[in-house]
Amino acid sequence: MKMPYEDWECFKAGMYRTECENWQDVQGQCVELLSSDELIETMLHITVAWPVSTKHYFTKSAGTWVPWLGHASCCFELGAPNWVTKKAWHDLSRDQQAQANMAAASAHENYMDRLGVKNDGQGVLI
Repeated sequence: MKMPYEDWECFKAGMYRTECENWQDVQGQCVELLSSDELIETMLHITVAWPVSTKHYFTKSAGTWVPWLGHASCCFELGAPNWVTKKAWHDLSRDQQAQANMAAASAHENYMDRLGVKNDGQGVLI
């Protein structure tokens, strides 16, 4: 029986794998990406390049799209599994984390705008 996650592009790209050769080097590269001005472009690209994964994570009510988008960015650009991205996240300053979260919010808003879904300003979709 095929599991639904087998269709996710992030799964196919190895985001959930448990092994990563030279993971410390990849972790450093993740820190660079997550703290860069290019992060938003990567996030915007993912919403187009990975439509099945994006739809799944952006429409879940649990709000897991923020960390997913950071993990997906590092996987897409660097081949990093999510556990390496989690380690990199803790190497960022609070300001860098806030900037990355704002990039994720912008990419999410862009995606929802493309779908014609609006937010009432209080987090309720209309």
